[in-house]
Amino acid sequence: MGTLEILFYITEFIAAITATIYFYKYKNDPVLKWMLPYLWYVAINEIVGYYVVLVKGWLTYELVNIYSTITVLFMLWIVHQTVKKKKEKLVVKSLAVIFSTVFLYDLISKGLGLSWPLSDLSGSIVAVTGFCIYCVHLFSTDDKITLVRDLMTYIVLGFTIFFVASPIIILTIDIYEYNYALVLQLKNLLFIIIILMYLIFSFGFIWSEKRHS
Repeated sequence: MGTLEILFYITEFIAAITATIYFYKYKNDPVLKWMLPYLWYVAINEIVGYYVVLVKGWLTYELVNIYSTITVLFMLWIVHQTVKKKKEKLVVKSLAVIFSTVFLYDLISKGLGLSWPLSDLSGSIVAVTGFCIYCVHLFSTDDKITLVRDLMTYIVLGFTIFFVASPIIILTIDIYEYNYALVLQLKNLLFIIIILMYLIFSFGFIWSEKRHS
């Protein structure tokens, strides 16, 4: 296991632990409070995945596909619960339906044990689109929000970086799978992106202001 991969696992747990320590800030928020169980699910899922897949060789893409599906739908749910206008909510629901349709197609046609590049690509597209809708909501709302002290800002920023970069990197890895030197560099780049995402989350939990009911 390389240094970046070790840091990748460490930063996941740091984000989960930081979310636990600063849970009092957002525990009254009906949406963001679900970040705590989500982050612990991700951290535990990665450790289980490392042992089950890499050490034991029992599974292939099962845990990855489940994680990706949960993450995309969770992010869309956060955006849907945050935006106010009916048109915005309708668009987010439509994005969820589109992604769910692709997910079901991959699940039925390929099963959980194979790579789902179509779901990965569509998931990234709908997630980034959902975040764009959230940004439109911010500029059109009358709510007084200090963006740099709002936890949602860092949740959106972290996931946007991941969803923009990861599909390009993963697709390139699939195309050049026999170029081991390039694949190694791309995997390290992916680790850096993921580490950055979780560091942004951790900073957000620390720096954000307390949310009130």
